[in-house]
Amino acid sequence: DSVKIPVFANGNILNLQSVERCMKETGTDGIMTAEGNLHNPALFEGKNPPVWEMADEYLQLVRENPCQLSAVRGHLFKLWHHSLQIHTDMRTALAQGKTFESLVEVSEEMKRRCQEEASKPGADQPTNDLPFPHWICQPYIRPRGDQKEREQANKERPPKRHLNQEGENAGLSRNQIKRRMRYPHKNFLSKGLGPWIACEKCGNPKGLNCVFSLCRACCKVQAHAEKMDCPSHRLWFKTKEERRRLWEEKKRQKQQQENTTNEQEDNTSPDPDNPNNSVKNEDGSLTTQVEEKCEVNGKETQACQHGDGPVLSGKAPVVAPHHQQDPKGAEADDKLPKVKNGDIQDSPPTKVCLLDTD
Repeated sequence: DSVKIPVFANGNILNLQSVERCMKETGTDGIMTAEGNLHNPALFEGKNPPVWEMADEYLQLVRENPCQLSAVRGHLFKLWHHSLQIHTDMRTALAQGKTFESLVEVSEEMKRRCQEEASKPGADQPTNDLPFPHWICQPYIRPRGDQKEREQANKERPPKRHLNQEGENAGLSRNQIKRRMRYPHKNFLSKGLGPWIACEKCGNPKGLNCVFSLCRACCKVQAHAEKMDCPSHRLWFKTKEERRRLWEEKKRQKQQQENTTNEQEDNTSPDPDNPNNSVKNEDGSLTTQVEEKCEVNGKETQACQHGDGPVLSGKAPVVAPHHQQDPKGAEADDKLPKVKNGDIQDSPPTKVCLLDTD
């Protein structure tokens, strides 16, 4: 009466009589039940129908509303609880079913067996201290007993998995014994690689293949000081130093080649301060370079590409001899300009080589 919200009662609801009694004594607005309703879905109707009727109705609901297979298996276990204690082979089949059809087959087989038992004379008499035969939906009553008796029974009960710690399992922990049961071919007595070897400087574990027999930190300092490599710790100070020296040597050689090329270009290029374009030889003598030019109709063009002509003196342009050496023979000589008294006579435009010696 102190609250204005609906109140529900729960606990030890076995049948419809328990529902009425609970509501009368507690004054609650309703009853909630779990385990009792799983064993007898018709609990609130006050009926105790055969188990196969409730099982068939439940399986039909599952067909219309599919759910997880584990939930179907759990509900069938609750419905057939008392019958599965007698037909233990069907209990195993129900536990191992992997499909919905396999669970339906188990339920149909249980239905067939229970109907055969129910058709026998005197089969309606309850057995195993049950209020009804095992094929009838009925409440599940948990076994009761003194608390001290249960504690004593638990002490005398052996462990679920007896682990023998004698013989070959001596010296192994319980977890190791369990792993040995799962992996019988594994050697759990092996200590692995054994104790590690200490570094000579700091005492930390040394590298197994270290060149200096040191740990990585000490090996790095030692290898850097001595310019050495340690493949075990992937330190390459010596290799990097050799690569650096090789790179510097290649760079120096390349610089020398560039300097030599520049000097040669400076020696062969004409000097504006040297009007005779003289070049000093190794023996100290001077050689005068004569600039060879081509002229078409009196106009100076690019430098002659026909070859080197002889050095001639005089102000008048002289035809270079290489123009007279035409592989076509005498016909080429007729095309050359004619020279008379140091002057070039009129002729069609043609290219001639002039040697300017001024």
